[in-house]
Amino acid sequence: MKLQDFWQSKIFFLILIVNNLYADDRAKWLIESSIKASGGKDALMQMKSISRYGKITFYSPDNTSKTYCYKTNIIYPTKLREQIKSDQILIDRGTDGVSYWSWANDHYQFINDKDTEARDYLQKTAERANRDMLWVLKEADAYNIMPLPPAWAPANTQCISQINSGKQRIYCFHNYSGLLLALGNNDEYRIESDWKTVGAIKLPFRLTQYQKGKIAYEVILNHAHFNDVIAASQFTKPKIPQYSCE
Repeated sequence: MKLQDFWQSKIFFLILIVNNLYADDRAKWLIESSIKASGGKDALMQMKSISRYGKITFYSPDNTSKTYCYKTNIIYPTKLREQIKSDQILIDRGTDGVSYWSWANDHYQFINDKDTEARDYLQKTAERANRDMLWVLKEADAYNIMPLPPAWAPANTQCISQINSGKQRIYCFHNYSGLLLALGNNDEYRIESDWKTVGAIKLPFRLTQYQKGKIAYEVILNHAHFNDVIAASQFTKPKIPQYSCE
């Protein structure tokens, strides 16, 4: 090998290392910027409670749709209740931090200890909802900057991705505000928009979920409450059917 070729190969190798280091730092910086834009680490970790009220519309392949009331209550980091209702109860589930329960056909029931998926969902949602980027930050080294955003990402975004157990996970952030605008993968993704200030943080008031490129459902919030007192009874298994989200 000629001396010139030797040094050219060394320089090329160093450039690759620098680019990789910069990409890793850039991915972490995007996540940190998103956290800051939505209120900052301290405000997110010190949240006591959040309540969100609105409507959710589900869309069918035959172009029909149905709208339900939508409500979530959280007392961080252990208590959660999620409700989706109209003339029927589609979803009503929750945890008081000790027991886990849900609506099943025509009655409320406790979730079996063996149903770890349902229990894990409620537990993680109670802890991470509206501040999940704090946990994504812990995995920042596993994410890479995407050369171009996916086709479904909103305009003016920069995206990061990782592949875990064969599944790709993408997060796209607004170039100017730093806010998270989209997440998911090419098969299923969510667009988050209409960000508004609620107490010490910001929340997206419109969440649109897509599957295979078609809209599956959309949540539009009417209002939200930050650090309000929420009655303990909201998180215990109801004794009789409750058809209202209030």
